[in-house]
Amino acid sequence: MKLLTTDLKCVRKGGCIVLIGNLPNEDIPSRLLNVVVKELDVKGLMRYANTFDVALRILSKKLIPTSKIITHTFKLEEIHKAFEVAINGLALKAIVKP
Repeated sequence: MKLLTTDLKCVRKGGCIVLIGNLPNEDIPSRLLNVVVKELDVKGLMRYANTFDVALRILSKKLIPTSKIITHTFKLEEIHKAFEVAINGLALKAIVKP
């Protein structure tokens, strides 16, 4: 899984990598030295299983106002700013529109 290798190189010191969903059932070669040297946290998460249909029903029935969930909206040209806001924990949900 080349993406994990890239993540380990790109994430800042003290950062966190979250592996979401199903990963391949095979060994993934990676340089774990970056985890130690950069003092990274690596977490696994399966919380999205079977939740999208429920979330779409809740949103379509307007049971939760999206204005309370989507805190930031960015143009595609502002994608770097969107990531900055998300990484720094300033947004509950940031979206990027083309």
